Amino acid sequence: MFRSDELHRTLLEAIDEALFLFGLGVRDVTYYYCESRYGAKRDEIPFKLNCFLDCLYEIYGLAAKMIEAQIIKQLEVKLRVKVGVESLTECLNRLKSYVEVNNERPWGLA
Repeated sequence: MFRSDELHRTLLEAIDEALFLFGLGVRDVTYYYCESRYGAKRDEIPFKLNCFLDCLYEIYGLAAKMIEAQIIKQLEVKLRVKVGVESLTECLNRLKSYVEVNNERPWGLA
């Protein structure tokens, strides 16, 4: 059975990897700013996704869309699925719906 905490862990890994693609400084500054400005620590991001996304757009402006797309891409790679959306929120909603309905790992999550 697939649990939501596994999806949260996978999301955090995808965020780490996506931010790191833009550099260690980008990752560290993003997490620092998200915690200090929005009160959302790294481990809380799955529960405070809107705060995290607001933080991205506040720091990086339109470039945040590229970061968001990279996070979705990392999730798709990790879960071996093509979600086919541009919004991280919509991506997670689709994944959560699948898990709730089917009560199993989405599309081959190892």
